[in-house]
Amino acid sequence: MAVAKWWWVIAVVALAAGLAPEARADAACDKRVGVMRKRLAAVAGDSRGEMMMAIRGLEVPRVKKPRGLDLRAPVLAVWKDAMTLNGSPVTSYVEIIEGASGRVLYLQADGALPVAGVAKLLKDLAAKRQLRLVVSGPPPAPQLPFPDSPAWAVEELEVARAATDDRARLLANAITKAITGCAPLIEAFGQVASADPGSKADLLNRKVPAAIATCNCQGADVGAVELLVAAVVARTSSLGWLALPASALARAKGKTISDLAVKLK
Repeated sequence: MAVAKWWWVIAVVALAAGLAPEARADAACDKRVGVMRKRLAAVAGDSRGEMMMAIRGLEVPRVKKPRGLDLRAPVLAVWKDAMTLNGSPVTSYVEIIEGASGRVLYLQADGALPVAGVAKLLKDLAAKRQLRLVVSGPPPAPQLPFPDSPAWAVEELEVARAATDDRARLLANAITKAITGCAPLIEAFGQVASADPGSKADLLNRKVPAAIATCNCQGADVGAVELLVAAVVARTSSLGWLALPASALARAKGKTISDLAVKLK
């Protein structure tokens, strides 16, 4: 994903700055930081969700009301002639069971895939794991900008979104402009830049509000930081899941994965 490239620009900014931390937040700043935390939590997505959307050649079934993904669970992707578990090729039930720890196992399969070709494997897996079929639902409603987002940040975000090939650099420039007066905030972005890709969104959601509180909401454009960080961590897909019990597989003879999804709850 293009957005990921801008982390390193922020890291350079963090290393170059030599600013002293400000005092701890007062009551007004604490209240503003609380609003930021709630807003980021409301829009937050997860890089795993985007990774799952990008799995090659898989068009998952579409339903009206999928449940939200628990992105800590393993994902079994199934094509007509291949399977992967968390991105690594697997060929057998034993490999899947050994590699899929925990109770839950997500199944991501093309909606056009005939159930008959994978029915036995899925029934066997359902006896050992709680199978969840990955599906897509209606696109998430637009959530950004926030009502009080600064006009300049809204404009720069719109420009960045429109510039697909240059989005990372434009986002980095906007974020750098918004944070350069708060040393703890710069340090927070530096820590995020060097973190594992799968944890970046969660780190941003935790570290950015805490750093702004440390600066007492001074030295940074809080509204701009809030908007631009929210744009990075916001949900970009409508993926969810439906429970896939063995009993549903037994009734799915002659059907596709999409046909099966329609009958699930």
